[in-house]
Amino acid sequence: MCIVAQINDPKLLPYGAFAASNSFVIHDRKYRPIVRLAAHEDQDEPCEGWDNMDLPGGIDCLAGEGWPAFIRVIPETAQTVDASAWIEHDKDSSVWFYNDGNPPDRDEETRNKLQVLIDSIPELAAEIQRREAAARASVEAQAKQKASEASRLKRLDRFFDLDDAGYAKWLADGRPWSDAKKIERWSERRFRELLEKPKAMPVVPFPKSPAPTNLIQTSAQFVRDFVPPDYVVDRIFQRRFCYSMTAKTGGGKTAAAMRLAAHVATGRPIGSIQVDKGTVIYAAGENPTDVQARWLGVTQEMGIDPETIDVHFINGVVKISENVANIEAEVATKGLKSSLIVVDTVAAYFEGDDDNDNVQMGNYARLLRSMTTLPGGPCVLALAHPTKRAADDDLIPKGGGAFLNEVDGNVALRRDGQVIAFEALGKFRGPSFEPVHFELVTVQHPKLRDTKGRPIPTVVARPVSDIGIMERERATERDEDALLRTIDQHPRKSRRDIGKLLGMSDSRVYRLAQKLEQQKLIRSERSGWTLTSAGQRELNAMDSRGSGVNQPPLPPARFPGAS
Repeated sequence: MCIVAQINDPKLLPYGAFAASNSFVIHDRKYRPIVRLAAHEDQDEPCEGWDNMDLPGGIDCLAGEGWPAFIRVIPETAQTVDASAWIEHDKDSSVWFYNDGNPPDRDEETRNKLQVLIDSIPELAAEIQRREAAARASVEAQAKQKASEASRLKRLDRFFDLDDAGYAKWLADGRPWSDAKKIERWSERRFRELLEKPKAMPVVPFPKSPAPTNLIQTSAQFVRDFVPPDYVVDRIFQRRFCYSMTAKTGGGKTAAAMRLAAHVATGRPIGSIQVDKGTVIYAAGENPTDVQARWLGVTQEMGIDPETIDVHFINGVVKISENVANIEAEVATKGLKSSLIVVDTVAAYFEGDDDNDNVQMGNYARLLRSMTTLPGGPCVLALAHPTKRAADDDLIPKGGGAFLNEVDGNVALRRDGQVIAFEALGKFRGPSFEPVHFELVTVQHPKLRDTKGRPIPTVVARPVSDIGIMERERATERDEDALLRTIDQHPRKSRRDIGKLLGMSDSRVYRLAQKLEQQKLIRSERSGWTLTSAGQRELNAMDSRGSGVNQPPLPPARFPGAS
């Protein structure tokens, strides 16, 4: 008789049977076949539960709805089946010896009935015992393998601990790293040694009498060393000060900075603003090739010889922190006493890995400020980008508040069409000043040609006087009034058609329309614009007070197909 109590894994016990090719295959809990038995021809005899078991002529079962309640097999025909074999069977003829409600590991009655079943089929009992023995052997083999590996590692650890010569050489070589086991063990040994190393007893000196100091000063002493401001650009940029100029991408930072550099190098005033002549160092870190083209354009537009002008360039990005001594040596060797240093741009020369980190950006600003100590006490102007999606009233340098706190002032550069202007924003040490305006113009230089000899235009900044700004504002207002009337007479027409009627470029019409939209005087509809109620009221007010547009009403448009 098979002693089922020796079976530790209930999953190996018979769980059910399924019909397969005039036979029944008994399987375990994981539906792995155990034995195949030939079936009696008469399989229709009913039974009710376990009470009518008729061994060896049949095997009783717990049946579900739609399943046969009783099957008859021939135990003498039992043959073992490989647990991994796939048996073709009739899924609708499956039967179970128990269910999840009465498992053999918790239900004694189920276990006893399975015992009777196993005892009646020797091949079934033998196969279950064999599989149990194989499982135990596998577990024992795995345990033995783990013990052997642990012993091997222990011997390995002991070997590496005893290899003092190899360990000493590894330390002398600077502890080179690899994935070898001995490196791992030696690293652990080094760590243990550092932990166990006794710490030196700190020596606490006897307190000494403090040296006399002069921390508290009188008013006279405090104001005695006052240094009056020394302006490079009058009442705006001072020597030995560090500033940022912030503008959006394409806002004209480089054009404005190069124009300032040219005025400082020549001493020419910017309109009515006086400029102190001096040496300029321009660090071209962001697109040096474009800076070359723009500089040729600036010298062409101002009538300056680029071969002799006192402007010096750092071509490309270098690590300022690693080249401070080199820069100081070159400045001394070349006898440069600079008045202005332009850093183009803050992002190009940033050496950290997170330009939103206050600590990194604060240290970076202090590094830029250190250049104010070069001979000549130059003013440092760093061109910066604002935060993402910054509005015109929020043009402060990207990088948290630390960068802005470390500089002496920030000037915001705003662009309106082809006119740019900078003024103090966010922080500025010094008197306030009126916005300084420049016009972006396209120029050419004989050297600016491509490989096929075609001219390459470049954009430079040209100062605009206060009178020029007033005239531009009046002209813009007249153009806005004319555009408002034209949209009223020709609603939903494209900007190209509107431009033809007004004699304006598409871009000019678009910029004016944007302003009118911001004032909620017009709204975009389909491919053109129409007046809002506010725009209609403004147009009526213009008619009542007399518009500044000195031209007769526009005739109806003669578009193709129009009546």
